[in-house]
Amino acid sequence: MAESYDVFGSCILLREIYQDDLGRLYRAGIIEEESIDRNIWLRVLDGAGLSGDEIAASFQQARIIGETLTGAQLPKNPQFFEAGGVAALGCDYIAGQPLNRVLARARDEAFPLQPDNTLLIIEKLALALVAGEAVKLSGKVVAHGFLHPGLIYLSNDGEATVSGFGVGDALLGALDDPEAVPGGRAYLAPEVLADRRSSQEGDVYSLGAILFHLLTGTALPVAPDDRGDALQAAHVAWDGEALAPDIRSILTRALAPTPGDRFSTASDFRTELDKLIYGGAYSPTTFNLALFADRLFRSEIEEDEIAMQNESEIDIGPYVATEQEEPETASGVITGEPGGMALEPEAVPPAPGRKDRRGLWYAVGGVAIAAIATGIFWIGRGLGPQQPPPTPTPTAEEIAARRQAQEDRLRTLTQEMVQEMMAEREEEIRQELIARQTRIEELQRSLQRSERRAAQSAAAAATEAATQKKLMQEIEKQEEAQRLQQDELEAERREAEEAASKPSPVEEAVVGTAVGASDAKPGAEDSTDARKTEKTPPPMAPSPTSPPQPKSGTAAASVRFGDFVSPEEADTLPVVVKSQPLTWPRNAQRSKGKGVVVIRQTVNAGGGIDEVVVLRADHTGWGIPEAALEAAKGYRYKPGTKNGIAITTHTFVTWRYDFTQQP
Repeated sequence: MAESYDVFGSCILLREIYQDDLGRLYRAGIIEEESIDRNIWLRVLDGAGLSGDEIAASFQQARIIGETLTGAQLPKNPQFFEAGGVAALGCDYIAGQPLNRVLARARDEAFPLQPDNTLLIIEKLALALVAGEAVKLSGKVVAHGFLHPGLIYLSNDGEATVSGFGVGDALLGALDDPEAVPGGRAYLAPEVLADRRSSQEGDVYSLGAILFHLLTGTALPVAPDDRGDALQAAHVAWDGEALAPDIRSILTRALAPTPGDRFSTASDFRTELDKLIYGGAYSPTTFNLALFADRLFRSEIEEDEIAMQNESEIDIGPYVATEQEEPETASGVITGEPGGMALEPEAVPPAPGRKDRRGLWYAVGGVAIAAIATGIFWIGRGLGPQQPPPTPTPTAEEIAARRQAQEDRLRTLTQEMVQEMMAEREEEIRQELIARQTRIEELQRSLQRSERRAAQSAAAAATEAATQKKLMQEIEKQEEAQRLQQDELEAERREAEEAASKPSPVEEAVVGTAVGASDAKPGAEDSTDARKTEKTPPPMAPSPTSPPQPKSGTAAASVRFGDFVSPEEADTLPVVVKSQPLTWPRNAQRSKGKGVVVIRQTVNAGGGIDEVVVLRADHTGWGIPEAALEAAKGYRYKPGTKNGIAITTHTFVTWRYDFTQQP
């Protein structure tokens, strides 16, 4: 039985993700002609006390801001809708969850975020606000104004995106209704609650309030007078310990009741946050944050993937007719009736996992290509002995174009097959890494408990020493196994890229047969002469690191493949695909030293390392910084991007060492 879907203006509501005090959040599709153009996040602002007309009045300003601001933590292609007196915000869909749903699930599953991950999330949110500080509208720096977790998306890859720029003041105005957005008040500064005016200092307070919630698992009290006591009594949900002094210090300043006592801008807040993150006590990574998201929402991720596959078969006809009846105003805001609850497509069980079948995939690819070529050959022959009617003899240029088109088609088929095989293999290893990371976290918690018991008395210390040693050895064993799995995946990825980047002998033979068949004419002499004039060699396969085509517009043209772009201005940052184990020199292990090494890597557009620089080294002797530099050179990344173009940018690696317990 076919599923039915509701619409909102020009959007088909494909799947409801979450419902909160702002309204409902959907994965929706933009209807273009008779198909779904692309998927978007659609935040329908129909919560209690929210006025669609007042929010829609801010859309002109929000559209200007959305077209001006750029950055990795900002939504792509922000859009604004109004239907039946209800306003909605849209942006390109990236698989993930709203942050308030992440917080709720972490609480319900008793699986809180580690402090490292909370700091990383806040740093990403701060980057989004920093982008606004570089832009002025009507002489005023752009502030968000309403930093609600429901307007923040955490992707399955560990990235964070802040939406809602430009509508903050309209949402603040709705707070005159006591029923409007009750959960959002806990993240607003006292003066913002009082005068309903956005500011940079207010955004800093909101960052601090979200950090408090991420760390403790509970939001600040709604009443500002109760927040000081809550901060004093706060404990980290991850381990039940009191807030560390360094985190408490940054929180206390961000949550200062008076604006003048806070960080004046998000940029200042981020500077202090980076000192905390890269100072040695913490070592957050986007990979670990992605693992956390995967463990928390594994079933939803699988269901969403299945649903998106089913949605490719939706008959858009009935929804196109409905949408075309709803006129579009001159301002581009869509009017009509709001849609209701979206019905989720019936789940289809995923195909069972398969082991490494590279040889089988390549064989299947060759057979498939041969079958396609055979079909083309018979089509060229007219599927029978009958001779086709005479046609003009093709020119050498036409033959070359046909040959190139056929080669491109066959090469695309090969690459798609290899990519499908690699996607299965990557998912298989990803699941193994998740299970191993879970084991490592359990061991680390056991080690922490053992260390606390040892700290209580000398007798316990002697008893726990052997236990701690075994736990550390097991952790090292699991981490080494993780590195080996990552190396194995990287080797397979390189092999697959090489296989896809050059045609196999079967493919080369098939191209010749297919082109010959399609160019065959009744006059053998004409055909032979035409082939003799064909001198154009087959095109080289695209390199795996070839730059993607830039987006249209002057902004895209300003960035070229391989250009250096600072991390703050990049759209996506480099992602580790291979890490290099660090082996400390024997002299370092005997040094009894304890400290941190922070390395800055310059990652080029191919994912390689151009330069490594020591930013911090607590010890310059015993070969410690040299060992860290050597390990940093062996990393491999998925390159960062700007406007869809692979770029060169910086990333950082932190190593902590403690040789005080070495014999």
